[in-house]
This record gives sequence, structure tokens and C-alpha cells, in this order.
Amino acid sequence: MKLARPGTRTRSGRRPVRGLTVGGGLAACLLLVACAVVEAPPGGPVDLTPPRLAAAFPESGSVAVGPVRTFRLSFSEKMTRQPAEGWLHFYPAQRIRSTSWKGAQVAEVELFEPLPADTVVVVEVAASLQDAHKVKSRGSRRYPLATGAALPGGRLAGALVMGDSAVTNGVLELFAVPPDTVEYFQQPLLRRTVTDEAGHWSFDWLPAPGGPWLVRAFSDNDANLRAGDREAQRVVPDTLRLSAEKPAIEVGVLTLYSHGTPGLLRVPAFDRRGWPGAWAAWPLAVTENDTGWTPGVQPSGPRDRRAAPLKPETETIIADVPSGAARVIIFADVDGDSLAADFHRPGRARQRPHYRHRAGQHCDPEGVTMDPAHAPFRLPFVKMHGAGNDFIMVDHRVLAGGLADGKLDGELIAALCDRRKGIGADGLIIIGPGSDAGTSFRMTYFNSDGGEAEMCGNGARCSVAHAHHLGLAGSECRFDTWSGALSGWVHGPGDIEITLPAWRNLDLAVGLTDTPWDLHAACNTGVPHLVIPVADVDAVDLVQWGPRLRRHPLFGAAGTNVNWVSPDGPRGAWRIRTYERGVEAETLACGTGASASAVILCALGRAESPVRLHTRGGDVLAVAVDREAGALRLRGPALVAFEGEVVLDG
Repeated sequence: MKLARPGTRTRSGRRPVRGLTVGGGLAACLLLVACAVVEAPPGGPVDLTPPRLAAAFPESGSVAVGPVRTFRLSFSEKMTRQPAEGWLHFYPAQRIRSTSWKGAQVAEVELFEPLPADTVVVVEVAASLQDAHKVKSRGSRRYPLATGAALPGGRLAGALVMGDSAVTNGVLELFAVPPDTVEYFQQPLLRRTVTDEAGHWSFDWLPAPGGPWLVRAFSDNDANLRAGDREAQRVVPDTLRLSAEKPAIEVGVLTLYSHGTPGLLRVPAFDRRGWPGAWAAWPLAVTENDTGWTPGVQPSGPRDRRAAPLKPETETIIADVPSGAARVIIFADVDGDSLAADFHRPGRARQRPHYRHRAGQHCDPEGVTMDPAHAPFRLPFVKMHGAGNDFIMVDHRVLAGGLADGKLDGELIAALCDRRKGIGADGLIIIGPGSDAGTSFRMTYFNSDGGEAEMCGNGARCSVAHAHHLGLAGSECRFDTWSGALSGWVHGPGDIEITLPAWRNLDLAVGLTDTPWDLHAACNTGVPHLVIPVADVDAVDLVQWGPRLRRHPLFGAAGTNVNWVSPDGPRGAWRIRTYERGVEAETLACGTGASASAVILCALGRAESPVRLHTRGGDVLAVAVDREAGALRLRGPALVAFEGEVVLDG
């Protein structure tokens, strides 16, 4: 063994101990290994390794754990030995009696009472936990314990957005539904979770059947796990309930609005229950320290400029309500003391009249429910085109927060695709979540008439590019369509390639006799296509023949898309024109039409793979045809034209 000279440094950068013998050094090393974790000496590298929960007893997912009162938690780093009340949470809440640290890496936590029987308790080690170097853990850690015989599999999941961005600092809380839903925060907190880097969240290990529950979401800007009065927050519009038949619910996307964003409160019609006189309604903000509302003198009540006359027989809308939790007060002026006149003249609020809520004056009719406040819905979109085939691209996460059912209906889609009165496009595409861990996203395609279609080749290429831009997919991905799961590749900016469904129903001699052309072929590449080889596609009267063949009785009620192809020079390229069903017009390009044409030209011996087709928009689509495997790959440009937002009536 070679010893370093006293006063020098070894290659590791550590200064050796002076006068250390070989035997003494060995004994010291053994002692260090047995008794402590060696830390970097002064002047050495700073330890920035975040702490993590290394082991737990009872461990994650334990079932039938019985009357547990003590938890033993081991950490990967030396800790600051903080009391467990600051970093250990239980859902439902449990009272912590004491924290005992065994060294710097093991904590024993004792509860006042054993865990409740026949339930699931979620244990959370919070992200605020620090090690001895004051390095915080990277995130919270949650795991379930079942005091019953099994761990339930119920699940609620969704996503949180604000504007056009995912909320990465979001907190979700699960409450039981109280009699007065605006007092949900006075109920015990059943669960808490946080959003990931994409804004997604989930509550797992829920009982099914179970509920009803309320979910509150807020943007935790100050990272204290509390919904402050000025932090954006919302409650999921509907109460949630799991059943044995439906043990999992996808809540969808909930949109948060920044503090002060004006919105609406709707008071549905209700029964007067015999109360006479004028009625009025006004909102009161539910603050963080709210203790409930009691009838009495309310100097901040009806003076509010948002007070509105109320007709119980019809729905009443209170406008310009700031965002946040609100309580709606329903007031019946049974003694006729002219309060109603003030509601019609909000400027008189400066007179500070007293509004007395005596017995019989305040009425809380059964069945009165209020929708959460919401601003006029602004739908952000990206306009893209694939070789001139243009689409409105929508991220599904922005829909559920602003539309009643989280969906765009066919009439609205047709209006958005209108080239004179809307944005204008051949179709609209919604990028949604994939069906399983093997797919990055789902493409849902709608034609410009609002009808949903199984597949669109250029739309799929634009979807891959857009999902890559959103961070939902990498440069190589798998994604869902109604024609099956496909693969996609981003070769470079705007250079996108996809696979297509294996073609089917290939017919090289379609029995059409009422056209001026001799050869008609058909193929389905996700959607049906008729392909007609001609001498010159420019000579085709597409306005006449497109609609006629698209709805030809030979192709049934659904009809078909129609393509004409002609040679383009001596090098094997082709030109193509397409009349698309659903668009009911010629489009500048059609990916599935180009692919069907390539399959048919190769089958006829008129072209070899890859087939290059010049579209009406001036771009080139390349189609690779593997006739033995029945496989297709489509490659071409997919570019952003512009971005914007459109105001919709939510």
C-alpha cells in the first residue's frame, strides 16, 4: 500500500491524516464505514443530491395492515430532523403524536390513534422535505395503505390548464360533498395531489362504488399547498361518483382563470314555495378564512353592483363576477320595504342602506344550483397545412375548461372551418390523450362539414408535428386514430413521415360505365378512394365530376373520395387532383388519396415505390409502398401557417 506524504493531497482531492499507519488507517476506514456516511471535506464539491424516501414500514401498497400507529421512514440522505408535522401528511388526516429520529436518516413517527379500519390511507412525504445540506426533494411521494383486505382500484384523472399553457404548479383536493357545496372546504380533506409537467393529475386507490366527491383545483403560486384568495382556483363543475361498472372517470381538462377575470353565475329557475314579493340574487366571495354566511345585517351584500333582480320562473344570469369561489345569496323582499328598487339602480349603493335578513326574508330554495363562474371562452388554435391541405389544430386540454361538455359539436366545427365567416380550413383536428402507455396522443379528425372521419393522412402528419411541438410526442412516436395506431417521425422542421393503415378493398376494375374514362380503381387507405388514371389532370372538369362520382350509388350512402392522376414527365413522378368528401370540394392535397393512388399505380405496374406525387398545392408527397407487407409510409411537408384564438360562447 502506498501512503501519501503528510501535507499532500491524494488524487481524490482529500487531505490524508498525518502519521497514519497502515494498520491504523485500515481500522479507521472500517470504523468510518461502520459508523457514518463520509461527507465531502471543506473545500470539496457541494452535495446537491436531492433526498428521497428510500424505504418505508409499512411499505407501499400494504393491505390488511391492522391497527398501525407507528411508521418507520428511511431516507437516502442525512436529513435536518424536522418534526413530521411539517413534511408527512395522511389522507384522510391523522394526528401525529411524536417524531423520533434514529440517526440522521431514519424517522419513526407515532400517531395518536391507529389507522381507521377498512379504509385506504394515502401517506404523503411532501416536497418541502430538506436534507442536511438544505437540498429539497424533487417532488412529493405518495403511497397507499389498505387497512382492509384489498387495495381499491377506483381512479379520477384529468388535466389543468391556464390560457394556452399547462398548469405545472397545480394542486388538486378531493372533498366529500357537504349539504352546502360552497362549504366544501370545511369538510375533511380526503386526498391531495399535484399536477405533473404536462398538467396531468390523478387520484388513485379510490373506492368503487364511492362518492359523491368535489374536486377543487388551484394554482399554488406560493408553494404552500393552500388556495390563497388571489390564486386561480376552481371546483370541478359536477360532483363525481364512481360505480362498480365505471370505476374510473376521465374528468377532462379544467381551465383556471387568473384572479379577477370576469365571468358569469347562472341561477336556474326554482319554485317560489309561496314566498311573495320581489326577489334578488347577489354573489359573495368565499375567502380563504371564510366561516360561512349567516342571515343578518350584511353591509357588503346587496350593495354589490353585481346584485341582480331575480325571477324564480326563469334562469337568471349574474354577469361580471370575479373568478374564484363564490356564494350566491337568494333574497325575497316579503315585507315590501323597497329593496327591489335599489337593485335596479346600482349607483344608489353609495347611500349604504341596511338590508335586514329577518326570518322569512332570506330564502334558500331547494334545487337552486350555481354553475362555476367562467369567462367568455377563448379557444386557442394553430392553423397548419400539409402540402396545402389545411387544418385547425386544437389541444384537447383547453376544451373542458370552457365548454359545457368539453367538446366541439359539428355545427361549431363547420362554422370554424368556413372560409368566409370562420377561420377557414379543410378540417379540424383535436390532439387528445393516447389510449395507453404505448401511444403518445390521439388524433380525432373532423371534416369541414363537421362530420367526424376515420383518417386523414396529411392531418395525421400535421398532428405528429403539433404533438411534437406541444411536448406530447418525441421525434419518433406512436399515436391513435380511429383507423388504428400509427407511427410517426419528425425528420426535421416541417418534414414529417407517418405510417398508414394497411390498405384494403383493392379493386383494379371498378364497374363504372357512365364516365368518359376507361379505367377506374378503388382502394381504402383508412378512408375509401376512387382513383382514375388520365392523360392530363388539368383537363378534368372536377366541378362536374367530383360531386357526381363522390356520391355515386356504387359506393353506398357514405360515398367515396375521388382522385385523378396523370404522369408528370419522364422520371416517374405523377400529378394528382382530389375531390374530398366532407369538404365537398377540391383540396390542395390529400394524404390518403395520394397513398391510395400510389398503391393502385404500383399494382397496375405504372409506378415503382416510392411514388412521388405533385399536389395541387405545389408540394410533393412521397409514398413508400410495400406490396408484400401491405404497408404504407407517407412523407411530406407539415407547416404552421399562423396561430390565434377565437371567442366562443361557452
